Amino acid sequence: MKPGSSKELNEQYLEDELKRELFEEVKLLHGCAIEGIEFIGFINDDTLPVSRVHIGLLYDIRLSNKHVVVNETDKMTAEWIDKPDLAEYYEEMETWTKIAIPIICDFAVY
Repeated sequence: MKPGSSKELNEQYLEDELKRELFEEVKLLHGCAIEGIEFIGFINDDTLPVSRVHIGLLYDIRLSNKHVVVNETDKMTAEWIDKPDLAEYYEEMETWTKIAIPIICDFAVY
């Protein structure tokens, strides 16, 4: 986040920064739009050095359709996966995602 870009630190500022970060990673196409953004909670992880000095904010972003593409295809790929199938990829996920997935998918991963 860029704290110098706003004089007021409030919920709208956080959503604006969330959108800025999102649009650095993906592009919405064919009428795809953000229909809603809901704050779920904080992620605190002390298991890795970089995580000890950062805190995560977990949001649910609802889109009008699935027409989303990755901006930097030379660095990453993406595909839509049904929530129950995410457990298959659990071991490949970064730590913050491993913390978030059981919460947003409502299932336990061991």
